[in-house]
Amino acid sequence: MVINIYVELIKKYIILREAYLIILYMALQQLELHIAEGHVLANAIL
Repeated sequence: MVINIYVELIKKYIILREAYLIILYMALQQLELHIAEGHVLANAIL
């Protein structure tokens, strides 16, 4: 019975970690997009 509790906790942890990594990856993609747009704007101004 105790093992089942640990298994459930581990499953939840893995799901949360994957969700966190996906969110982090998406945030980095957005950041890269903003940086790229910034370079384009800077080049247009210069």
